[in-house]
Amino acid sequence: MIYIAFMIGLSGSLHCLGMCGPIAIALPVRTSDPFIKLLKYLLYNLGRVLTYATLGLLIGIVGKGFASAGLQQVLSIAAGVLIIASVLLVYNPFRFHVGNNGFITTIQSKIKLSFQYYLCKRGYSSLFIVGLLNGLLPCGMVYMAMLGALATGGPMSGAAFMAAFGLGTVPLMLAVSLTGNVVSAKVRSLFFKASPILGCIVGLMLIWRGANWEATSDGEGKNSCCKIEKCH
Repeated sequence: MIYIAFMIGLSGSLHCLGMCGPIAIALPVRTSDPFIKLLKYLLYNLGRVLTYATLGLLIGIVGKGFASAGLQQVLSIAAGVLIIASVLLVYNPFRFHVGNNGFITTIQSKIKLSFQYYLCKRGYSSLFIVGLLNGLLPCGMVYMAMLGALATGGPMSGAAFMAAFGLGTVPLMLAVSLTGNVVSAKVRSLFFKASPILGCIVGLMLIWRGANWEATSDGEGKNSCCKIEKCH
């Protein structure tokens, strides 16, 4: 699941460029030293990954509550269904209309105001803070990843899942920051085709895991009983 989270981040990072790309290009990095430039861009991306990991930690706590209540099977199936539904919302293959959410729009506008403040500064800490704020921007790919983190059923596993997702977005975001250019149409087409497929694979894996949860649990129980009998 961690590997798949990374692949979702990698393939879905092109979708993130629509909102985060202009921010990455506009970062206040004014230096000709390639090492300092790389360090500053890495600080920005570290802030994003840290925010994603924190979100995974929080959503993982919720998932642990479901698991403790014996609802891990239901949670896994529900998360899988919602991930597939979120893929349809993000990529909208059927061209249905998705209305704007006033609450999300308000949060987005407030975060953008904070961006404007820190983008005017040139310190290392300001770049890190911009990355932290960037991770809070409403994004369908992030929501999809959070559903996967929820299904892990634990805070640390949820944090690891979201951190892997964030690391998957770093290569493309870093490349855009360093070059100041968007990717080619051919690469965009490849990413757009791969992202929904990977999202659906994750959703189906979670549904499959939930549907076979009882069988897996029974198998573990039988193995445990056999081990006990052998000891006697």
